[in-house]
This record gives sequence, structure tokens and C-alpha cells, in this order.
Amino acid sequence: MKKYKYLFANGCSFVLGRSTGTIDTGDNNAYVSIEHRFSDILAKKLGCLEVNLGEGNSSNNRIVRSTYEWVQKNSDKCKDTLVVLGTSAFMRNIKEHVNWKEIVKQNAVNVIENLEMKNQTIAFELLIHYLKSNGCDVIYFNSFDNFDLSTTQLKFD
Repeated sequence: MKKYKYLFANGCSFVLGRSTGTIDTGDNNAYVSIEHRFSDILAKKLGCLEVNLGEGNSSNNRIVRSTYEWVQKNSDKCKDTLVVLGTSAFMRNIKEHVNWKEIVKQNAVNVIENLEMKNQTIAFELLIHYLKSNGCDVIYFNSFDNFDLSTTQLKFD
């Protein structure tokens, strides 16, 4: 198996590690326990440094954008990086930009959902190709929605 120096993880609260710890009412990430989240456990098993950009209630747009920005700033680390992405609920991208009462009235919910799912699937596939072209190995999983990405994942020996 390849030796990694970095494990980069990004996604929503599942990737952040929410609900893995005890309550901390003093901060925004209550119930987060770094030592119990999967990325910390995996990084320790692989003997590499964890970089976790997970964020509670995160949209897929934020996940794609912040992952892209990290690679732009850290391109020298890509060949030594395992990237783990968790997709978020696709509705988080559009909830602020859509008048849902009007859409429900027009029975257009399925059309909007299908279009948005397709757009986000394309964004993730482009990101995965970009990551691989920069030398990163990539694993992704569906935290919420059932994205059907045609991109091949990393295969372990």
C-alpha cells in the first residue's frame, strides 16, 4: 500500500466528526471529538498528518470549492495525499436561492431536484479528475444523498 504523508478530509458534519464526542456548549461544534472521527483514526492508522476541513451543515458547493482551494495552495503535497470526500445533502446548495412555496405550487420539485443532483454530480466528478490529475488519490462516500459518480475510486491492495 502507498505511504501517505497527508490525509485530507472534507465534507459536512459526518466528516467533521459531529456526534462523536461529549457536549461542549461553548462552541459551534458541540459533540465533536477529533480523536473519534474517522479521518483522525484513519490518519493514525496510515501514519500521516490529518487535514480536516469538514464543516457542519456544509453544502456540496463549499466542499468542492474548499477542496479545490486547498489543492491550489498545497499542490506540492498532492502526490503524498489521500483525499477523502463525503458528499452532503444536495438540497443544502439551493435552499437559500429558491422560493420553495412557489416551486411546490408548480409541482416542479422533482425537476429542480434532478437538475441540482446532476449539476452537483458533475462538479464532484470534475473535482475528482482535478485531484487525480494533481497526483492525489481519492476516496469518496455518500454522507446523505445517493450520488452516482462514474469516477473510479482508489483501489487498495
